[in-house]
Amino acid sequence: MDKPEKLRVLIAGHAVKPWGGMAACYEALLASSLPTRIALTFVETQDGRASVAEGGHISLTNLLMSARHILRFTRSLLISRPEVVDVATAYGLSFAKHSVMVLIARLF
Repeated sequence: MDKPEKLRVLIAGHAVKPWGGMAACYEALLASSLPTRIALTFVETQDGRASVAEGGHISLTNLLMSARHILRFTRSLLISRPEVVDVATAYGLSFAKHSVMVLIARLF
């Protein structure tokens, strides 16, 4: 009997500094046994370059970083072909950036 294929899951979130509640959740999730039981792809949507205060504001630097994150997410989406996509978001530019990611995931 063939082994059933693992569920393919793509998570787009933040697990680098500046470190907060969601980063702690993702770090714990990635350190758990879950990644061995499913085909889990984690896409980092923060570079850790901007402080929390800078991160939510619209600036040329943040817009360019957001575009890079969206491209990284799209590439991971095309490669992993997930059945489930989880996108974590916050306020301001993060909400706009992650909304675009959700729309892209829905298209695929």
